[in-house]
Amino acid sequence: MFNDFQYYTMKWNGKLTEEEYNAVIIKANAYINQITHGRIENVDDNVKNAICAVCDVYHKREAYENGVVLSENLGGHSISYGRTTKTNNQWNAELYQTASLYIPEYLFRGGIALLRGCI
Repeated sequence: MFNDFQYYTMKWNGKLTEEEYNAVIIKANAYINQITHGRIENVDDNVKNAICAVCDVYHKREAYENGVVLSENLGGHSISYGRTTKTNNQWNAELYQTASLYIPEYLFRGGIALLRGCI
């Protein structure tokens, strides 16, 4: 695994609980490994930051897919939930754009970053 919860909270200043982090970290690691085609040999802070950022996107995606609280009224106890209207391609584009802020370009296929179905 490329990252741990301590880095996520202490260095990245992440807001997920350890349980929420554990629910997305395996997917985030797998995603970074997939888009770099397993080329990561040196796990530096850029790679760790990419993992943290992707964890946050995966968590946001899951929250929106499950319905997030948009507003809450305590007096009459009224809660409004919302769901995302993003497509899978839009979520994939967000994941890719987020990761590419931190991952060096040469780690992508042939030095050219490609996102299947989004470009």
